[in-house]
Amino acid sequence: MRILRIHLKAYKFVAIAVLGFMNVSIPSIAQTFLAIPSDTLLVDTLFVDESEATVEYEFNVVAILPFYSLFIETEENPPTKRILKMRDIAVESLNGIRWAAERIRTSGYHVTVTILEETPDSMGVFNWGEEDLIGADIVMGPMQQLPLSKCIRPIRRSGAEHILISRVNDNLLRGNEHMRSIIPSPSYFIDRIADRVVSKHSQDNIIFLMAGGVESQMESQFYDLFKLDSLGLNSYGSDSLAFDTVHGSKISVGNLPNKLDFYKRNIVVSLASISSRSMLSNLQMVVQSDDSTEVFVYAHSDMQEIKFIDIQFLSRTRATVPSQGSVNWSDSVTIEAIAIYRAQYNTDPPKYALRAHDAMIDAFRRDLIESQTNTEIPQDSLQSNTSVDLPFLPDVVSTKCNWVQKYEFGGFVNSAWSLSTYHQDNWFPSETISDLPLFIIPELDKDGKYIKP
Repeated sequence: MRILRIHLKAYKFVAIAVLGFMNVSIPSIAQTFLAIPSDTLLVDTLFVDESEATVEYEFNVVAILPFYSLFIETEENPPTKRILKMRDIAVESLNGIRWAAERIRTSGYHVTVTILEETPDSMGVFNWGEEDLIGADIVMGPMQQLPLSKCIRPIRRSGAEHILISRVNDNLLRGNEHMRSIIPSPSYFIDRIADRVVSKHSQDNIIFLMAGGVESQMESQFYDLFKLDSLGLNSYGSDSLAFDTVHGSKISVGNLPNKLDFYKRNIVVSLASISSRSMLSNLQMVVQSDDSTEVFVYAHSDMQEIKFIDIQFLSRTRATVPSQGSVNWSDSVTIEAIAIYRAQYNTDPPKYALRAHDAMIDAFRRDLIESQTNTEIPQDSLQSNTSVDLPFLPDVVSTKCNWVQKYEFGGFVNSAWSLSTYHQDNWFPSETISDLPLFIIPELDKDGKYIKP
């Protein structure tokens, strides 16, 4: 037994070119930085076995966020709605990063976060250089496509892992193995929907509503799963699925009303996103106008964000959509993590705070495991997965991560999708919703009208 003096250094944020401009007025950002604790040194004495000594480890993070600190705001030149929105997103993301840093620090690890401005000046030049990226383990951002495309090479040369916390064009991932996109890739929720449709609706009337446009590739992927061959079998090997295809457009549902079968449960599958909002509006109108036919809808994840989709439609169709993640309020560890954010900001974490927090925590866990594996245990050891005690490390709260290298020699995308179903005036994980009762063929009275049970 020997005495080890463990030094835990509180995290420090280095704000670069965010508040140093006299003509910039960003109260929320200033308030955020004023709340950041100063650099302190905590010393504790523990009695442990020498074999249990912890290897010194430091996690360095650089975050490039759109504060628009170079924008000169005057009465004649007020900030646009986009600038205000991006500033709000930047502050939310920064709060999520601070939240993650606090959880990592309290777990006994030193983490340093450097904040950089992602918007360049009027000449297109950033107010930071590659020297600011030296020593970074990960770089998070930028969040906008133009600054992102300009930052890819400097970040790659720094050797840091590049974490993307906003939607990204898949083409940027080609040839960039150092990149990871935290937002789940839409191409990976196709199988989730297909599996559930096959397992739950093999005897129902399945109608695939195709809109074309930007979703053409996903629609082709889904169609190939169900495509009937000459034997009447689809790719799932089932001959009992009734599957029909309706070719609509961004503004029309085509002949969908003629495909709805009064004497069957109708399952409408549509992968149309918010870009085809007019078609989704028409789908809602068709379903609501035919209130005597049982219709269930499987839709794109954007369905949850479209404001004109009303609750009555979601409830009646038992709408099921892919979900990028949700907070498990029944988990004590998750509740404890949320409590840390509430103590800092007196509110629950919004979407971008959750996303930035989960991206940083996931990167920290992977980096720590890799560091311990490379320094303590050979790569081919069967015990390499147990070099770090994962249950005692902070974990993600909302966005689960399942990394897949989508392109050869390309970056990684997140394939961790789940399904959510609207039931009893709220969204619930689909696997927790009770199975549908057997479909009862409707009866008609002597006047040919539907007899409600």
